[in-house]
Amino acid sequence: MALQLIPVLFFIIPIIAILAPHLGALFVPVVAYMAISVAVCWRAAAWTATHAGGWAVLAVPGAVAFLISDGFIGVNKFVGPFPGRDVVVMTTYWLGQVLMTSSIVNSAV
Repeated sequence: MALQLIPVLFFIIPIIAILAPHLGALFVPVVAYMAISVAVCWRAAAWTATHAGGWAVLAVPGAVAFLISDGFIGVNKFVGPFPGRDVVVMTTYWLGQVLMTSSIVNSAV
């Protein structure tokens, strides 16, 4: 399962590097929040592994979409606005929510 997080790290490490110079006193809380978001991806991978088949496979892409949304929120808040930010943030946010929620359909909870 740890290997499944390698692609997540390829996203989160550059985001932290981009945000770090702009965070000031919020560096520790923001990095802690991002670590929690990575843990969500890890647990989504665990859910997928223990609930093989069906809709469970949607948990990881849902968690990753949510993580991407959070990354774009951070860039918008701390680095500066970028074109299309509202569409990008809300699309990835809702995609993540729908996929994570859908991953429990037909699963024995």
